[in-house]
Amino acid sequence: MDSQEVIKKRNKIFISFMIVVGVFLTAMILIAIFVQNRDNMTLINVILAVVLMIISVSYKNILFGYNNMAKIAKVILSQAKPITYRKNIIENPEIVLNKGFKVHANNKLYSILYKIDSDNALKVKRIKILSLVLILKSDKLDFYDKNLHDDIGKLEKSFTRKEFPSKYVITAFKSFDKMDDKSLKEIGEVVTYKDRRQSYTQVNVGLSKEDNKAYFLYSETSYPSIYYKIAVDFIKDIIK
Repeated sequence: MDSQEVIKKRNKIFISFMIVVGVFLTAMILIAIFVQNRDNMTLINVILAVVLMIISVSYKNILFGYNNMAKIAKVILSQAKPITYRKNIIENPEIVLNKGFKVHANNKLYSILYKIDSDNALKVKRIKILSLVLILKSDKLDFYDKNLHDDIGKLEKSFTRKEFPSKYVITAFKSFDKMDDKSLKEIGEVVTYKDRRQSYTQVNVGLSKEDNKAYFLYSETSYPSIYYKIAVDFIKDIIK
């Protein structure tokens, strides 16, 4: 399913949901008008309301997934060009450390740098945002490698309840000898979702040795969330 199809599918699901709600509400109004027995009218409308609630929960779960996919699809449709990088974060992690980050893990395969702050995007000090920079030193390591993310879990356990973040902004960097379709697909497998107060964003960056450009999924006009924009702005800042 391409980006256009994802957006159309999301719109069709939303429209069908609104039609279902309209049908149920119309039925409840007609029952209230034409059913003379108040007890029967109340019973039927309660049953309809419960059925509508169950249907709404099902639609909510489906729409949640398609909404996230549609947001990414909009970025893909307005994808901006790769950026020439002057600073290689993989070879010079001190560039990130100079931004106030600390080292959580450092081994032959990867490094994890982190910083935790109040959520300046919402200007709410009690909400914490965890910024993570993942430096993949091996070109065979996946952006979502289990060991790497288990290590992030260890970092989370070190936070007190007061410090524990509800917003995650992750940028992951990996070098490629050259960019091919497989590499671009790997870089494009970004994650961004929001569920109530919890949000998680990971933007992957491929540093091409062939043309000295940074490849990542971003747009100058469309962002899935404010945190995605924060990640993109951060990437631009530390590679130029």
